[in-house]
Amino acid sequence: MTKPVFIPLHGAWHSPRCWTHVVTLFDQSGYSSVVLSLPSTSSSPPTPVWSQEIHTIRTTVSELIPERDVDVVLHSFSGITGGTALEGLDRAPAHPKG
Repeated sequence: MTKPVFIPLHGAWHSPRCWTHVVTLFDQSGYSSVVLSLPSTSSSPPTPVWSQEIHTIRTTVSELIPERDVDVVLHSFSGITGGTALEGLDRAPAHPKG
């Protein structure tokens, strides 16, 4: 079985660089990751509309899930946008054979 790909999402007052150390540890452990920059948090002032974040997250995850398991790590603000973006993308639970 292939290892999942991790998508760490930063909070409103952070940038993708906050994940540098964690991504290094993923790499050293043989895991891949995709670090996204959430569009509104790089604007000044941050935009109150989250549709760009939702689109960015959902598109990225949707492109990866046909080939890989995806684990999304949500920090702070991205918990709101990530939760909305991932709605309906979960897998059905595996049932044990028996």
